[in-house]
Amino acid sequence: MFQVFLKGLQVYGHHGVTDEEQAIGHRLTFDVTLDVFGAADETDRVEDTVDYGDLARLIASRAAGERHRTLERLSGDIAAMILIAYPAVRRVELSVAKLAPPFPEVADFAGVRVVLDRTKP
Repeated sequence: MFQVFLKGLQVYGHHGVTDEEQAIGHRLTFDVTLDVFGAADETDRVEDTVDYGDLARLIASRAAGERHRTLERLSGDIAAMILIAYPAVRRVELSVAKLAPPFPEVADFAGVRVVLDRTKP
């Protein structure tokens, strides 16, 4: 088993509680770590692991797609899609954050983290 990770992927998406947030959109940043049971460490073949370029495109496509009110729902949907798309992945840890979140206090980002494990209900 090894881990494949992608850190700091930025995508523009239209997710948020208010209609205004959904209309204007936000820059989102994603971090994902996958536990992979593959053989690329022995075969040296990208087919035996998760191609992080493909992973980035999958996340970006989903983040730009159907709109959600909460980042919890968005991150859960993306994590579930990763498990479907990559059978060798046993565990997904995915964080999504809004840069400069829309509230009066100043914060660099605010977000959520979800963990899905294929082997646990």
